[in-house]
Parts: sequence; structure tokens; C-alpha cells
Amino acid sequence: MLKFKQFSSMHLYSGKKNKSKIEILQESQELLGAICGVLVERSEDGSGFIEKASFGYGDDGFFYSFLARGRGNLEKLQELEEPMVFLKTDFPLFSERSDFAVVAKLRDGLQFNGFIILEFDGNREARKFQSYLLANFLSTPEKPKPQVVSEDSHVNSAIQWLVKNSPTVSLAFQNLQKDKPVLLLGGKGSGKKSLARYLHKIWGRSGQWIWVDTIPEQVGKLEKALSHWEEILGEEGSIVLGNLAGLSLGQQRIFYEWLQISSLAKNAFFIDQGLNKKEAYPGFWDLISQNSIHLPNLDTLEKSEKKQMVLEVFKDLAYNLGKSEMEIPQDILKQLTEKNWLGNFEELKNSLGKAIWKSTSNLLNWDEESPGEDKPLAIGIQDSDDLDLPKCVEALERQKILLAEKIFAGNQLRMAKALKISRGALQYKMKNLGLL
Repeated sequence: MLKFKQFSSMHLYSGKKNKSKIEILQESQELLGAICGVLVERSEDGSGFIEKASFGYGDDGFFYSFLARGRGNLEKLQELEEPMVFLKTDFPLFSERSDFAVVAKLRDGLQFNGFIILEFDGNREARKFQSYLLANFLSTPEKPKPQVVSEDSHVNSAIQWLVKNSPTVSLAFQNLQKDKPVLLLGGKGSGKKSLARYLHKIWGRSGQWIWVDTIPEQVGKLEKALSHWEEILGEEGSIVLGNLAGLSLGQQRIFYEWLQISSLAKNAFFIDQGLNKKEAYPGFWDLISQNSIHLPNLDTLEKSEKKQMVLEVFKDLAYNLGKSEMEIPQDILKQLTEKNWLGNFEELKNSLGKAIWKSTSNLLNWDEESPGEDKPLAIGIQDSDDLDLPKCVEALERQKILLAEKIFAGNQLRMAKALKISRGALQYKMKNLGLL
């Protein structure tokens, strides 16, 4: 067996350092006698792999079944030093002229960063060795590990900026008392849930944080639920209760009595979107209104405040989507600031999320049509505590379809193959999700 570590690739690829990986791969057809080949690297967000270059295939490309999820070959490749060989007699290959395919891994320092696949005929061991040299040349040398940034600096930066810099919000924030229940007011998508998370964190509560927007209607069941929540959360947990407008008089009375006797009451957040209430129990509303804060909608902020909020939301999303190095150009930032249809943070997050997913470099690309002024798309990261299953599934489907669209440059045949659905099913999903 060839001792792969004992050889350098420099003698074979000397004079090619100034060429791109794409050019070098394409030249391997002449240099190595490869019949066809593809270069695949890990995506910037680390969520999968992206085809960066290829030669010898048609417009539809080719799917190598031996690297399909579940076969274990991709995991095996990461552990091996030398390339893997897959024979035409065992696996389907693209070209009828090929006898075998060689898969060699790419590295970024010590990390597995992708692979090249080359189809050959002829001497198997020689082609295997040459593929190893090519992959070694295309890999990035080991470099010092980057400093890990504390996650705390990225948590709710948009909310942090708002409570520290918006005059009205900042004043109400300073007057909040952490030993009493808190009423969070504001329209849909104004950031009330994020603010509850932020308060839970900065007030030093080390217990669980739970969100409840489906409240038992029967008095007995609600009393049992409150007792159960107390057991789960203890003294250091926080509970966030939504859908206040839909509470009946009986439910409000139970909450009113609970707030006066429970030790967990001081750790409760109530969210009110300002919708018309079915009925109002005065004692309950008087009690929770004593410690409240109102979050404004995006479109009510001053222009300078709105610009900063757009920037902060972008930073949060870029970090959560694994693209913390991405930057937003000033012209796009100005364009977003002036958009009057971005009425709340949810719409802003949806629009920015789609643009971040579709951007292929570290500079945000903005397609004027991408937000969809009639129906912004729900691309955002779903909270682990969100129990809206259809919403979570839709968000995940959008993310995966957008990722496939980026990887395969919009080629729906190749997208459908990678997503393991038919092209018709893909088009149906894209239409329903507003992605066509």
C-alpha cells in the first residue's frame, strides 16, 4: 500500500498556487486523465456541503449513491488518511467509460472540509495516489484556532440595544421590579417574547424558561396546570403566558388568586398584544399592570433607531444561522431602514433570514423581490420551546429548500434529488411556501 503521508503534492502542482480551486480541479481532466470530477466543500454555516466546481457532467449533474446519508461512507472518509475507491461493478458511476471513482477528503487545518470525486479508467493505485496529492494541494494548511466568542455577547442584541437606547423603553425598563409579575405590551412581532428571555437571563434566574400560550379552560385543569408548572420551574424558573385577550373571567380570576399566594408569581411574564379582550377581570389587570413595559413596533421608531435595530437584528440572525462573519452593505441597510412595509421585527427577521440564506458570500446580497411585500416568509430560527409543529416544519422546509437552491444554483432537478423528493413535489412545496 502506498504511504500517502510520505509524499508532497508540490512537485505535481508547482506553478499553480495562484490559480483557484475551480481552475485546478478542471485542469485535473488533462493533468490526471480524469473523465469527470466534482469538488464539494462544507457550507459557510456548517450545515451541509456545497458543490463548488465540476467538469464532465451534464446540466443535471450526478448523484453518487455511495455517499448517500446512512451508508456510512462519508463518515468513514473523514477517519481515513487515504482516499476511498468505488468500483463501477459495485456502484453506479456517471460515465460509461469509467471503471472506478476515487473520493479524497479536503481539510481546513485539521478539520474535514469536503472532498473531491474523480472518475477514472486504468491503473487504480496510481489514480488513487494522484487524487490524494490533488486533494492535499486543495486543502488549507493548519492555522491557529480562532478565539471563541462568548455566546452572551450575541444573545438578544436587538432587545439589549432597544432597552438601553430607546428613551421610552429604557425608562420603563429601569422601573421594572424583578420581584413582581411583569406585563409585556406591544403589537405582534414587537419582541415581547425575546424581552422575556432577556429579563430571565439578566435577572440571574438559573432555572428553566417555559412559554405557554395554550391555557386550560376548565378551572380545575388550570389549577392543576399551575401547580405542575410550579414543580417544573421552582424558585429560579420563569414562565411566559400569552394569549391574554382570550382568557375568560374564570381563568383571569384563577390567575389573580394564584399571583397573590404563589412564590412563582414573581417569575411570571404576561404577554398582551393589545387585542380586544373577551372579558376583563379588573383585579387581575390592575395587579399585572403595576409592573409593565411597552415595546414599540419597528415602524414607530425614529429613523436612526430603526436603522440600528435593522443592524442588530441582522447581527443576531447571521450569528444564529452560522454566518457571523457576514456584513450588510450600507446601501442595503439604508434601503431596509426606509422600507415602510417592515412594520415589526418578525417581518424584518423573515426578510433578512431569507436574504442571509441565499447570500453566497460574506456580503449580504439583497434581491428587491426576495422579501415579498405581500407575504414575508417565516425563515427564522424556531425556539426549542415553540410547540407550533406546523410552523416549525414549514420553517425547516424553507431553510432546506433555500439551502438546496443555493447549492445547486436553482437547478430543480438536482435540488429534488438532494432533498429526496420528486421535482413535482418540490415545485408544489416551493409554491405553497412562497419560494417560486
